[in-house]
Amino acid sequence: AFWAEWVNTGGGTGSDGLRGTAMDGAGNIVAVGSFSSATASFGTWALPSIGTLGGSTALVWKMSNTGSTLWSDRGGGTGWDQLLAVAVGSSGDIVAVGNFNSAVATFGKRVLSSIS
Repeated sequence: AFWAEWVNTGGGTGSDGLRGTAMDGAGNIVAVGSFSSATASFGTWALPSIGTLGGSTALVWKMSNTGSTLWSDRGGGTGWDQLLAVAVGSSGDIVAVGNFNSAVATFGKRVLSSIS
């Protein structure tokens, strides 16, 4: 039988989805994926899309061990950008992997250029 201790929802009116999850040492959950909504909401955090019509924006969403949103962030460029997997190190560092087809994608202070 399935039993959920808590459930949380987020996103917007577009095609939004999570692709990977990880748990830190305190039992908090980090989820990654993408959203194509003009704005996606996660708890009290509202993230405007970076992508254009038909594109998507990469997403990182951190929830507490009781299911409340701690923070969320976005990244990418004007194309189809998504995060597919995530890991959390013993010191709490978050490592996420994915792909982007924008010419330039920004993730926090990091700016990446496409090699193709």
